[in-house]
Parts: sequence; structure tokens; C-alpha cells
Amino acid sequence: MERRVGGIGDLQLMMKHLVPTRVGEEDRGAVLVLFAIMLVMLFGFAAIAVDTAHAFVERRDSQTTADVSALGGAITLINNTGDDNDRAIDLVSETMSIAERNLGAGLDWAGCTDADKPSQFTISAKVVLSGPLATDCVSWTDDWTEVRVRIPTRAINTFFAGVIGFDTMDVSAFAEVGAVIQGAGGVLPLGVLSEGTNGLVCVKTGPKFPDECEKNETGNFDFLDFYMFGNTLMGTTTQCSGSAVTRLKENISHGVDHDLDVAPSTPSDHSGIAGDPLIPKEDVECPSNFNKIEAVRTEAGEKQKVIVDGFVKGSGGYKGRLALGSPPATDDFQGTAIDDVGLWYYFNEATRLGDPTADPKIDPLCPIDTYPDTEHGAIQCVLDHGSQVLFREDIQFSKRLAKVPELWQSSWPPGTKYVSFQGLSFVYIQTLYGGCKKDGTCDLEWRPGESKKLSGSDPVAVTAIAIPDTAFPGSVQNSFGTPTILTYALTR
Repeated sequence: MERRVGGIGDLQLMMKHLVPTRVGEEDRGAVLVLFAIMLVMLFGFAAIAVDTAHAFVERRDSQTTADVSALGGAITLINNTGDDNDRAIDLVSETMSIAERNLGAGLDWAGCTDADKPSQFTISAKVVLSGPLATDCVSWTDDWTEVRVRIPTRAINTFFAGVIGFDTMDVSAFAEVGAVIQGAGGVLPLGVLSEGTNGLVCVKTGPKFPDECEKNETGNFDFLDFYMFGNTLMGTTTQCSGSAVTRLKENISHGVDHDLDVAPSTPSDHSGIAGDPLIPKEDVECPSNFNKIEAVRTEAGEKQKVIVDGFVKGSGGYKGRLALGSPPATDDFQGTAIDDVGLWYYFNEATRLGDPTADPKIDPLCPIDTYPDTEHGAIQCVLDHGSQVLFREDIQFSKRLAKVPELWQSSWPPGTKYVSFQGLSFVYIQTLYGGCKKDGTCDLEWRPGESKKLSGSDPVAVTAIAIPDTAFPGSVQNSFGTPTILTYALTR
């Protein structure tokens, strides 16, 4: 029988065999397309991952370079005695040199901009310098206490990201450094006459005071009226007028916020100090046009609450000086925890123990049985052996340690007059006295490290132990005192 092909039944039979085959081929084609798309995506993600990691490493290099460049450049300012132009040249040239040693030559300093810099960075190299040192990306504050460096943007070539249209990636970084002010205790607004630089000295604010003040010549230690020139690191703002009592409290709290210097070598050289234009005067030069001040006015009259506010309770938003705390202990005074560390705590081993292992044995300078842990024992040790190093280096962190201007004048002038400085002397803040009577006894005698007689009275007098420079390690002698820049540290 002849079979006919092409009927409806045969067509359906053929379709049943053909359709699965065609669908399988289409599936395989679709998978290939999807695989190609996903492969591109995978390569894209891999490119992004690899190139992002590479950019991160380069960004880290830029950040490290910004850090060390800013620090290195700023540190050139510390001992630079030149004018502002010299200081700017040293700062910027050292900054650029360090950056290019780290990242290679060719950084675009001229085209670099730093639009996001904070407002305090008022001076840039682009404004004050010319030629290759002129850049907007090295800037500083007008008092040279803060420096900012932005590393010029670098275009980093990519490895794979070009596949998705990114041939380069931009990286940059900035760093800011701030000056670290020299000295932990700073300078107090208290002056001492040259004969008051031994033993115990006293300053008082009222007509009644302890016997210790009478026995130690009440006129050898008194208040000086320092203005505030504004020091961002110390947290002070410019104050060139206002209440002298308020200034005294605040200057006791945080210390004098600007540099002091010695006046001419003999008193006769500046006998006419009030009208001498060559001697920078505290109140005339506020804010200072000079690097250092050589003369200040005395502050006469009673100063109610100056001692309690300056040393304990604080004033004007500043904590009391002794309330800032230092190791190892604090104690409560009228509800405020203040430093309770006696001077003897800072004696070094040679002072207290000698060296029993030495041959022959070295005896201690101030054995405890002869020089006990008391105010009297500490004073006597300093008087007997102050020409030798008595203290450990950590004494510089005590807020009881301070420097005070030693005056050229042989006596305190009456009223409010100028006095000038022949140096800065170390003192250790000692006993607070209050509730004093005419007979020289006081209800309040708050003495660090010893038993205290406490009352509700505010202190009206404070004593301090005068200490020669030679009793301190060289590092303390060299790094303590006026608010001179000692070094710079990252602040960003």
C-alpha cells in the first residue's frame, strides 16, 4: 500500500520530534549569552575589586605622606629664629621635599587647591610665597600653631577597570598638625623677688594671713596682671581689657598663655621702664607684636576669691589649676577633687635610696629619717641639696609645679607699676590657708600629702616651695616653662 506523506497526522508526528530538538538548541544559545554577560560582570566586579584595593593602597600612601610631610615641615618652625618669610620657606620646602621623596617627583603643587580647609588656616604658601613653593595646599594659622597639608591629587592608572570605562582613579589626602605647648605647668601670674627664690614663699589676698607668710617676708611674692593674647592649644581667647581679678583667676587656672623674656641685663638699663619703647610691655602689646614680653604691671589690693577660684574651683570655664589632677592621687577640697601629691613623692632613687649596690656604697642625698615626707622635710632637702638632681622627670606633669617670673626690681613698687623679668624660677604649689586670725593661726591649712585641718573657709593665702633649676633633670629644665612650641602632633 502506498503511504502518503504530508497529511495532518504526519505533520503532527514530525513536530513532536522536531520541537524538542529546536528548544534544546535555543536553551544552549541562551546559556551562552547569559554566561557571556555574567562573565563581563564578573570581570567588572573583579576589576573594581582589584583596582579599588590598589587605589586604597595608594590612598594610604598619600595619607601617610600627608602626615609625615605636615609633621616634618612644621617641626622646622620650632627653632627657626628668622622672619615670617624665612619660616614659611622652610616649612613649605621641607613639606614638599618629604612628599616627593615618598611619592616621587611631579606632584602638581601649583595646581593643587584645598577648598575644604577650616577657617583658622588663614595663610597659605600661594599667598605669601612665589615660584615653585607657591601652593594653596600648604597652609597655617597666623600664630604658627597649626599646619595643614593636602597632597596634590594623583591619577592612578587602573589594571582592569578600563574595561568598564575607568582608566584612572584619583587619590588625595590631607593632614593637620597642632603645636604642643612646652611645659606641663606653665607660668603663674605671680612674681618673686630675687631674695624670695629660696625656701617657702607666700602670696596672700587678705589682711589676715598665716604665720608662714609673715616669717617668709610677705613682700617677696605677689600678683602680676597678665593679659591673654589667645592661644588655641591652651584654650584661651584674646582678652586685652576687663577685670584684673578675673584675669588673675583664669591665668592661675591655665598659666600665662604667651612667651616671656628677660629684660636688659641690669636694672639701670631699664630704670625708665614705663616709657621705654624698647621693652615689650604686657598690656601695651596685647595682642603681641613681639615674640616675647619683658614687662608687666603689678596688681595691688585685695583679691577676693582669687586663690580659691584660680587653684580649686576654676573661673571663666577653666578648671582650677589643682583640680586638673595628676598621678597618683587626688583628694576632696570643698567638693572638688584636687591634686594631693606632696613634693617628696617626686624624689628620685638617688635622693631617697642612694645606690646600695655601688662599691663603695653611695648614700642617699635625703634619707627619709632625716628628711621626712612632710613640707618641712621637702623644703630642707631642697635647701641642702638643690644643687644636685633631686627629682624624677615625671614631676613636669604635676600641676603643682610651675614657673614664676623672677623680677629685676629689689622691692615691690607701690600701687600698680611695671616690673621686668630677669628669669623664670621653679616653684611647687604647697599649702592653702583660710579662716586666718590676727594671731597668725588659720582654721584651714590644706597641705598636700599630709593631714589637713579643713574648714568651710575659702583660702586667702597660698605658699610655694622655691626650687632651683639644678634640682631638676635636664629634660625638665629644657622643656618646662613658657608656652613655647616644643613639637607638633597630628590633630586631624
